[in-house]
Amino acid sequence: MRAEDLWTQESNRAQAATALASLARLHSQAGELEKARKEIEDALGFFEASRATLASRELRTSFFSSKHAYYDLAVSVLMRWHEKEAKRRARRRSLGDSGASQFTRAAGRIGRRKGSGASACAG
Repeated sequence: MRAEDLWTQESNRAQAATALASLARLHSQAGELEKARKEIEDALGFFEASRATLASRELRTSFFSSKHAYYDLAVSVLMRWHEKEAKRRARRRSLGDSGASQFTRAAGRIGRRKGSGASACAG
């Protein structure tokens, strides 16, 4: 592969990663955390692929530190996403528990009715 081709490929990868990270930031601010999570993960994938092509450890470290804000965004999005998911699961459990309680109460009422109806017929 020619140097120009490599440069173009790397440039395209960096632009795609930056665009995805920008979309992730916008979706995060809009509360669309599932979209934001996917976009920032894809952006970080591009950044990591670029970082892996660097030969020296110093360059990789420098590259990583230049992308620190993107990793901060990823942590923020993931924390908010997990919090939202935990609340959603808790709400679902709560609704399930209250649904089970309502079912139990309804079944008890039906049982009492059957019991009172049976004794009324017997007597």
